[in-house]
Amino acid sequence: MSRTSTLPKRLQPMLATLTDAPFDDPGWVFEDKYDGFRMVAEIRRGKVALYSRNGKIISRSYIEVAKALEGVKGP
Repeated sequence: MSRTSTLPKRLQPMLATLTDAPFDDPGWVFEDKYDGFRMVAEIRRGKVALYSRNGKIISRSYIEVAKALEGVKGP
């Protein structure tokens, strides 16, 4: 059973855009997307919550990812 996220919609993962050829620009950061799942991680006081692009909490489906992020220190 999934729960609905309380994250604002502006934090949704970016979607990949199909192009004919890559371009290079020092003002942009690029990520190749071959296949996979995009998510947003929220870390509060060492607790990690992973959200799908639809705002569903998916932490239990990606326990290894959530545990790996528990040690991330923020500002």
